[in-house]
Amino acid sequence: MITLRHRSASGDLANGWAFDPRERFILCNLREGERALEFRVPVCARDRLELGAHPVVRLGAEEWCVLPERVIRTWRNRIERLETIRCPVRDVLGTIAIALTNTPEDVSALLEAL
Repeated sequence: MITLRHRSASGDLANGWAFDPRERFILCNLREGERALEFRVPVCARDRLELGAHPVVRLGAEEWCVLPERVIRTWRNRIERLETIRCPVRDVLGTIAIALTNTPEDVSALLEAL
């Protein structure tokens, strides 16, 4: 699991995360030595799944976790459903989950509203 601080905790996105509530994705920036990665992870609530998104859950007062699951469409018993499958959040990271820390209260409220 990788851990990223919210950009408000460090003042920039050089090594942190931000949430775009309109597009419903987490923007992650990760710097590993000389290598800098920037990527978007679409998110949804665990109980309101959205196709292609990763469920996000609260871990604590200021902590959230992007789960190592991705929402797919299935046809069980010929009924179309949205379900999750286990997967790496990003193959390039070599990790399965992203812990989001230092979440401001207003951002937590937006994530709760997913």
